[in-house]
Amino acid sequence: MKAKPCETCDGTGDYEDIHDCPDCMGSGFAIPDREEDQDETDETPVLKLSGEDGNAFAILGRAARVAKKNNMDWDAIRTEATSGDYDHLLQTMMKYFDVI
Repeated sequence: MKAKPCETCDGTGDYEDIHDCPDCMGSGFAIPDREEDQDETDETPVLKLSGEDGNAFAILGRAARVAKKNNMDWDAIRTEATSGDYDHLLQTMMKYFDVI
């Protein structure tokens, strides 16, 4: 993955904290250039849960619509999500969706 100069120093190297970009002297962390390097097939579908009904059946309904829209295997996701308690349901949603 190609890195771009970090926002902290803008490639000038004038920052003392640990970081890494092609034009910096530091070492450690590089910010990936998401626009150029991220493969669109790797994007996780967004499932909006904040500000919505937290009822398990309401969550499953919203997840079903998003999964089917994105050609995901909803039956497998539903089976996994309903195999435990409410916390397991939420963990499963976070596994398959970008939960916001």
